Amino acid sequence: EGLNPETIRVYMTTHNVLKEFKDDFKISDISLSFIEEFDDHMREVNGNSGGGRNPKHKNFRTVILDMIKHDIPVKNPYLWFKIPQANTKEVYLERTELDQLRKLRPKLSHDSTMYKVLQMYLFACYCGLRFSDVIDLKWNHIDFENNLIKKTMIKTKSDVITPLFTMARAVALELSDSKRLIGSKKNVFYGFKEPTVNKTLVKLTQMAGIEKHITYHS
Repeated sequence: EGLNPETIRVYMTTHNVLKEFKDDFKISDISLSFIEEFDDHMREVNGNSGGGRNPKHKNFRTVILDMIKHDIPVKNPYLWFKIPQANTKEVYLERTELDQLRKLRPKLSHDSTMYKVLQMYLFACYCGLRFSDVIDLKWNHIDFENNLIKKTMIKTKSDVITPLFTMARAVALELSDSKRLIGSKKNVFYGFKEPTVNKTLVKLTQMAGIEKHITYHS
């Protein structure tokens, strides 16, 4: 109740992997051995690295803690199980790399998924918005007169005001249908799913000659 669709999608992915591991199990089956065998299944059968197994363990742990909070008698094996971490080190794009991505725009068809994802990603970089907030962004959230974005963050539920910088404004105006959409309740960007965006970003970084692996999270 109250979760955004992208969060629900992530939890359903974890649910499906759990059902692959053991189709029918009871709350009383949850134990340290169960978690260890689940981790082995993801690593050996599904070929998931530490980074791939990490969010599924976190989802499962969150559900267990929620059951405990509601006085449902269940063990929490994560007190003794160390959740695997991604082997990669998180780094950030440099200004020159962002410029390399910007230079791709004339090479792409404006109707292509590649171009649409690139514009959405660049806009997010200019404004510092999460994936979920860019997907949720509506034209009436943008104050073009004062160059501000005012909206409630999907993840934190807090109200935030962020500047609409020149390059972000240019991206928005390009999508505004000659300014006819400004002020409406329609979404600014296309409803791409996170996996589609991240797969497209991999292709874009390769085209731009950037060696970093870019991912965009909710």
